Amino acid sequence: MSERCDLDTERRHWWVLPLVSLVVTIALTVPFYVTALDVSVAKWWAAVNAHQGGAWQEVWYWRLAYFMPTILAVPLVIGSIIVLVRGLLKPAARGPIRPALYLVLVLIIGPGLVANAILKDHWGRPRPREATELGGKWDYLKPWDKGIAGRGKSFPSGHASVPAATIALWFLWRRRRPAVARGCLAATIGLTAYVGAARMLAGGHWLSDVMWAFTLMLIVSALLHRIIILTPELTVITDRPVRKRTRWLVVTLGSVVGCALVVSVLLLGTPVYRQGTTSLDASAMNSVAWRLELAAESADVLITLDPLATTAVRADTEIHGFGWPGSTVICTATGATGLATVHLIRTGHFTELTATVHLTVNPTGLTGITAHLSSGNVTVDAKDLATRPLLEVTTGSGLVTLPAGWK
Repeated sequence: MSERCDLDTERRHWWVLPLVSLVVTIALTVPFYVTALDVSVAKWWAAVNAHQGGAWQEVWYWRLAYFMPTILAVPLVIGSIIVLVRGLLKPAARGPIRPALYLVLVLIIGPGLVANAILKDHWGRPRPREATELGGKWDYLKPWDKGIAGRGKSFPSGHASVPAATIALWFLWRRRRPAVARGCLAATIGLTAYVGAARMLAGGHWLSDVMWAFTLMLIVSALLHRIIILTPELTVITDRPVRKRTRWLVVTLGSVVGCALVVSVLLLGTPVYRQGTTSLDASAMNSVAWRLELAAESADVLITLDPLATTAVRADTEIHGFGWPGSTVICTATGATGLATVHLIRTGHFTELTATVHLTVNPTGLTGITAHLSSGNVTVDAKDLATRPLLEVTTGSGLVTLPAGWK
């Protein structure tokens, strides 16, 4: 009787926790608006990374955080699909169907739809490494300040949203197995903080991105828990006998959808990171006068004209992204008579890619620079304004910045 009363109370007051969480998060967001808290935290992480050599995010215990969404989501999805199929094939095992359906929908709607498809892909908030305050080219945007879609995918943290979504396990067990539920809640908070810290260390997210990822997943989990778990009318649906033909159709479709989800998480979520340097001597152009051409689909490019450079062209590249295993971006530099070409070659499929290219060019004999990008920023920095090669620089989505006094 007591458990029944607790269940009725939970049905009536399910909205209290998500509402309180939303109000608390809004209150915690106020300092991010009235101060530069987000920027200060991001600069602190950048300083820590620099103190560790500038590539601390590549150490194995931080890299592991990039795979944590896959490590968490795949077992939950596979396990839930097995439970769903077993419940449809064996009516006696139909009890856990709703919890299994609940977990799958939380992962699909929470991290998949709300965090990534709706907000992250279209909100246009620049990442810390893309903001001017940390050496990027886009203006910093405060949390919930909408930017231009495509100019950054920072809000909210997609990686942190997956461990945050495991708070659904706490909702499932908090009434019947409170000790297990508390353990799940502690693990959810700890893993979300760990993944969020790794992404902030890499300059991929602001602190507010991680904070809001957790709150949004809590709200989604609470809402779906009320609809799927706490709605008594759904018992009639799960207890109905299922015809054999319908049963196998549902099993087949569910298996296909489940396999597609698993494959998508495994393949499209693989982190990609690459640093590289390539150079070209003046002799490769076989001419006193030469031109430089840059071919890249999407990148942030810095061109430094330095008369003291030891090579004609030096290209330093850094690639961050997520995509199919084996996907990468390679920078090549080739020379022909009177022409140097730097080409950024993309292989595989990326769901997200950030590429930065720093070209250090000795302007001796340089007559012109051509760079056409579909997206990205181009910055030209000249050590000596006396040498001004002809510039033909365009970008479909980005900014072109020239040195002061350059016309």
